[in-house]
Amino acid sequence: MASSESQHSLISPRLFVRSVRDLGLDTTDAVNEFVDNSFDAAAENVWITLTSNDRGGLTMIVEDDGEGIPQDKLVEVLKFGGKLERDRETTGKFGFGLPSAAFCQSDATHVYSKSADQDEFFYNRLDVSELENMDEVGLLNTEQRNLPTDKYDLHLNNNSNHGTAIIIPHLRDPDRKRPSSLSNHLGENLSRVQREILADGRQIHINGDTIKISDPLVRIEDSEQVNMVGKKSELWGGEPIEFPCEDVEYEGDDPPTFQVYLYKLPIDEIISRELNDELDIGINKQGFYIIRENREIGNSLTLNLFTRHNNLNYFRAKIEFPSELDEKFGVQTNKSRFSLDNDIRRRMEDRLKPQISEIKSSISQERSAAKSKYSAKKGMSPAESKANKKQSWLPRSGYTPDESEVQEQEQEAKEALQELEEDEELSEDQKEMLKEKLTQIIENDQYFEVDTEIPRTGTFYDIEWKGKCVRVKINPSHIFYEEFYKHLTDKTPPLSSSDAEIDKTDIKEYIDLLFISLAKGEDDSYQNDNIKKFYERERRNWSSYLYDFYEND
Repeated sequence: MASSESQHSLISPRLFVRSVRDLGLDTTDAVNEFVDNSFDAAAENVWITLTSNDRGGLTMIVEDDGEGIPQDKLVEVLKFGGKLERDRETTGKFGFGLPSAAFCQSDATHVYSKSADQDEFFYNRLDVSELENMDEVGLLNTEQRNLPTDKYDLHLNNNSNHGTAIIIPHLRDPDRKRPSSLSNHLGENLSRVQREILADGRQIHINGDTIKISDPLVRIEDSEQVNMVGKKSELWGGEPIEFPCEDVEYEGDDPPTFQVYLYKLPIDEIISRELNDELDIGINKQGFYIIRENREIGNSLTLNLFTRHNNLNYFRAKIEFPSELDEKFGVQTNKSRFSLDNDIRRRMEDRLKPQISEIKSSISQERSAAKSKYSAKKGMSPAESKANKKQSWLPRSGYTPDESEVQEQEQEAKEALQELEEDEELSEDQKEMLKEKLTQIIENDQYFEVDTEIPRTGTFYDIEWKGKCVRVKINPSHIFYEEFYKHLTDKTPPLSSSDAEIDKTDIKEYIDLLFISLAKGEDDSYQNDNIKKFYERERRNWSSYLYDFYEND
């Protein structure tokens, strides 16, 4: 029986719009949603343009040469829960991508689209102020409207056969404040998140630059990493591990299956060519990378299947699953958020934990052999050489070394010195550098080394004493290293100063000498417990301040 009561809107427009804007999608999330839609529309190219606007903020335009949106469907794709039905698998699922991304990132989002069976572009928009002032939340009628080529520098034009342009005149809260910074930030993310699609020949262009494929698993041909190393990662066991899921609804005879690929990175090549920094080898990058319908939705995760450890720095894994298993993987409307089903986790734990343990043991052995092999062929850095040559001028150490450790270091250096002339793999310059290093180890009472290693304290640097060696450990997990120190070895053009040109390698020498100076200061007062505690406390403070300064930049 029909109710005689009057009907009322379920949604308060103003509160609805405001709550949607707090869904938590940042600029990177939003752009990935737009790019997903473009590739779902069979686009070969996606163009992203970022410029400054007259409001002191940023304008963003995302265009593609995909199939376009038919006139009668443009309203549908702007709705929450609305989506285009296609006759192929797509990344989109919930129909929340475009409207949620638009609301979170802008006051107004303008959409122009033309499908192959249309002669003109059609237009609609999501405008926060308009929607908030409506009695009921609704959309405007779609209208024919030419692309605003007189106002914006677009890649599409009104004669294009098909495609879509999304124009956001003012980003509400961009991840970065400058066009160049946001361009670099988005490029780094998209090159990794969309790598499987890019490997199929699709392209993403940001402010005129075509982004390259970034593959942290070091498996995709033509990715930056494979080109750099010259060798792919080893697939542990030779084939993926399959997990059929029969307890979900599915069509056909075979249940949907997800695959797990366990990889050991090419350790020997990475260490021999000193590519740890370029490949982000470290405790924070190890683990599982989750791929749904060719799109990454999670990266460097433990999934409670292993405990992070330095011996797993060369371990990475991939989990691939189809959209039919979204419920099992707890995929949410923002595809970068998911919650793994406990049954799935238990099944993976039973199969994967023993194999990860084997990988860890294998990596430990191979890593130790490679480090021993190639560190013996590496001379001192300019900073180490400079500091060690001046050892006789410096105050005596307050540290009393273990005599057996000293004898072991001297004996290893003497043996290496004797074998040096017979090593046919080394050039004459390398031999001279090594001869200098080994001679200083033998003759000096003390010598300094600067290396990258996570210290026990977690501070941005720490100091270790062993025999004659005072070793400065720069923490690769601290933001200081990630944002600054590791880039000092880049082979880039020199930086200009007022009266000279300073190469980045020179800057690294000065920074290393600064660390060695701090180490020497502690070394002089090693026996003074009060000064030791002071340095330990201050290192923690310095590390915290550095993190805050970089993080809030």
